[in-house]
Amino acid sequence: LMSRCSIFHRVFILNDEDSAVHFNQIYKTNKFVGLPDPYTPIQIGSNINIRNLYSIPNDNILFIHFGAMTQRKGTLQVLDSLSLLDEKESNSYTFFFAGKVRYDIKDDFYEKIDKLGNKVNIIVKDEFCSYEFLGALCQACNVILCPYLDTSLSSGLIGYAAQFQKPVIAPNNGLIGKIVRKFNLGITLDKIAPDTIYNSYKEALSHTSEISKDYCTTNNVNSFLATIKNNIV
Repeated sequence: LMSRCSIFHRVFILNDEDSAVHFNQIYKTNKFVGLPDPYTPIQIGSNINIRNLYSIPNDNILFIHFGAMTQRKGTLQVLDSLSLLDEKESNSYTFFFAGKVRYDIKDDFYEKIDKLGNKVNIIVKDEFCSYEFLGALCQACNVILCPYLDTSLSSGLIGYAAQFQKPVIAPNNGLIGKIVRKFNLGITLDKIAPDTIYNSYKEALSHTSEISKDYCTTNNVNSFLATIKNNIV
């Protein structure tokens, strides 16, 4: 419909240039245009030292999962994966959950936290977090967890991963998997489940020196505005 109706001059597809090219080829048109998802680098809170503030040893591996915690973000699957840690891993890993825990999973979330007890070091900041705090958290961490169950969208966490060059653990399918692979931002999982997430922890650590900043270079406010401007005639 959009490719053939004259009322649609341009159709922007956010953060998915490949799909725009694909649709143009199928429908023999030039209406579809990939629109960068603009990422604005965040400042790090100069007075926020996450490891000192939360007594996280410098030699601990810090995994972070942040933003609004909901069913679609795989938050509960992350918690379930922690029951699979062996004693050595439990002593050397810390998991930080930062952001409001939504009502759809709140009861289950805290029930799973209680069941884990003292098995592994878990920190929960169940509240809105400032950008400065999130910047400090990303700087301090080793791996960013975004094992989303809803894969048909992008994620702001991708920009954080690129800016701070920290690997993500993400789904393989959907738009988010495509972006992680295209920009070399970490590892992707064919299936989001407690065992696959657990198995990915050590693998993610092997990517810590390989993360590209290209995503931030490509997806910025200037490229977003230029794309719109160049396609409105």
